[in-house]
Amino acid sequence: MPKLKLNKTNIDKKVAEARQQARANDVLYWDTNGFGLRVTPTGRAVFICQGRIAGTTTDVRLTIGTYSEALTPDKARHQADIYRHQFEQGLDPRRVKAQQRAEQVTLGDVAREYLSRDKLKDSTAKWIGYYVDKVFADWKDKPVTEITGPMVVQRHREITKHGVKGRRPPRCARQRQQRDGRTLRSLLNFANRQYRKADGSPLMPFLATDVMADHWNEEGDRTERYIPFDKVGAVWNMLHAERAKINHRTPCRPPM
Repeated sequence: MPKLKLNKTNIDKKVAEARQQARANDVLYWDTNGFGLRVTPTGRAVFICQGRIAGTTTDVRLTIGTYSEALTPDKARHQADIYRHQFEQGLDPRRVKAQQRAEQVTLGDVAREYLSRDKLKDSTAKWIGYYVDKVFADWKDKPVTEITGPMVVQRHREITKHGVKGRRPPRCARQRQQRDGRTLRSLLNFANRQYRKADGSPLMPFLATDVMADHWNEEGDRTERYIPFDKVGAVWNMLHAERAKINHRTPCRPPM
């Protein structure tokens, strides 16, 4: 593949040649350090970068962008240098970009993706929608990576004392804590499964909801247990079934 110093003069010349010759295939021109240019038969010039990620045996070729007034050779060369340094660090620039996008995913984005699954019951989807739109309304447009443990603790204390807009404070603080924490934890866990860092590790090494394990006894008695409202019927039926088993159980024979 031909070598070429990638500057405005040389690129404009190669673009003009491509348009005049009407070649059948793209032509690649290489500068230095894996920085190159792909010129199509129509004269479109695209900056590229090629390199090998440290610790691997396969070269990776990346598209930087189309040559234009906005993307000059100097700007493209600078981006190629960034990619080259990432190669040397053993990072795949494509994963780095994916991580950067993932770090901007908001709680609302995660909720919409979570709710788009077909497995969810209508009642579950309704509860999640309520918590995202009411309990965590001011976090809806916040990246999930910016939700911290202290924020979660403070929100729980606010709800325990003042309730959620449109509803009175909960009679059982711990029950509210469980519901709020369970919903938020489900969404954050889902985000961790769907999005990863450039090195493949979870987007959030520690979930913001983990901090609540140290705040169980702030309100009420830890030993209290409450049956969720939507589970009362199932528990009632189970108790009746167990009672029926006891009533029909064969009496034990006395020892001989």
